[in-house]
Amino acid sequence: MQADCRIDHYQTPGQVCVTVFAKQVDKSRSTVVIEEEKVSPDSTDSWFDPNRRPKISLDLFLPNSKRFTRTLDLYGRVNREKSNFVIMGTKVSLCVCETLSILSLMLGRDQSPEG
Repeated sequence: MQADCRIDHYQTPGQVCVTVFAKQVDKSRSTVVIEEEKVSPDSTDSWFDPNRRPKISLDLFLPNSKRFTRTLDLYGRVNREKSNFVIMGTKVSLCVCETLSILSLMLGRDQSPEG
């Protein structure tokens, strides 16, 4: 069963921080994947191609067979080595660090901050 979770985020000059408010996330089965930009030899700018933009993929397993899945699109270039996340009792927090001076989180209609 799909669950709804509230998502908040804020940006600083060097990173985007995202918080997913989800209680009792199963750490052993849940995944948070920070994907870098997919570079293609036929194009120098992949920011406009949604299939090649950097992404945050969330797959969180919750109590009572509930599950929260969401993919958040990013604009900019991600430094995965400096980015991190932590799963806590009431939330999942992650900070995505940039390699350029611009990085922003794109929340589409189906990705509103309220979930």
